[in-house]
Amino acid sequence: MPTALRRHVLLIESSMSTRRRHGTQRWVIGDYRFCSSKPIRVAGSDPVSPRAIRPRQGKAVPGLPFFVPAPSERRTMGKLVWIICLIGTAGAPGQTVSPEQARHTADSWLQANPLALRGRQGQDLILEIGDVERLVLDASQPSFYLIHLKPRGYILMNSDRRLRPVVAFDLSGSPDLRTPEGNALHHLLLAQGRRNAEIVAGPVPALSGWDRPPALQILGGTGAEVIGPLLATAWDQGNHYNEFCPPAAQAAKNYDGRAPTGCVATAFAQIMRYHEWPYRGAGSFTYEDTAGSITGTHTAVFSDPYEWSRMQNEYYAFGQEPDGAVQAVAELMYELGVAARMDYEAHGSASAAAELARRIRPCFLYETPVFS
Repeated sequence: MPTALRRHVLLIESSMSTRRRHGTQRWVIGDYRFCSSKPIRVAGSDPVSPRAIRPRQGKAVPGLPFFVPAPSERRTMGKLVWIICLIGTAGAPGQTVSPEQARHTADSWLQANPLALRGRQGQDLILEIGDVERLVLDASQPSFYLIHLKPRGYILMNSDRRLRPVVAFDLSGSPDLRTPEGNALHHLLLAQGRRNAEIVAGPVPALSGWDRPPALQILGGTGAEVIGPLLATAWDQGNHYNEFCPPAAQAAKNYDGRAPTGCVATAFAQIMRYHEWPYRGAGSFTYEDTAGSITGTHTAVFSDPYEWSRMQNEYYAFGQEPDGAVQAVAELMYELGVAARMDYEAHGSASAAAELARRIRPCFLYETPVFS
């Protein structure tokens, strides 16, 4: 998992609910219902039958959000549709947030929002708003604003008033969006952009919260409990972490001649370090890596104690670190990789979280994860 994501807080659009249609999940915007040939679900309610909301003589059209009226109703409905179109488009041009508005909102949010205040705990530095950069990842989607903070950190914001202001933030890191390939943050923003495009194109946009006080611009409103950030670690997959991974001559410089640990192992390792559990694992596991250019047999014995106290929150890839600290984190990373049947490769090691989940209970004494 790229370290750029380690402390992101994604604010999910709370005003959206879902409905099932033709076996797939679709978004229903806000607390409004509209006619469909299938039952729909409105936020906070039971499924609603289209018969309850369409005209008596109307005819439902599969896949369309509006109905085709009977002949006697078409003139009236024609006027109504025109009114809806006019209402829906009249305010759209004025919904764009200017860079100066984004700067002002980001500054207010940084000073007053519970999420931002929690993220700044333990920091002596005074954060200030720096450059404001517009991000256009896909021309068919609403853009984002990247608000750089000084001396470090950033806030990612939407650029449309019909969308929730803050998308994500990191008060100690810096984003890397220059290389889209394999960049998890880039793909998360693309997914958020697709969701944003659906919202602004909907019949009734969701209430975004731009006009709410910054302290209330948080999922759940005033009654929400602010939790986290929980992890103090900012672990990577390269040098020091991959001390026990197989050699890889073509690996990047920061991998120091070995295959990376893999994002599955790195993610699980940080969760285990947070809990400092278990004291020691149980049993052993062996598998044969036959895929790709790096092959071989990998074995891990989990019964040795884990030295949680020696593990550092961060390791510098291009410098020396204490041997004990390196051995402690590298053993944990490799044993998790073996348990996950990691396919080690020079440019990226891969496994499935579900594969590791099969051994998280017998080998590491955690409850078996449930994936939904």
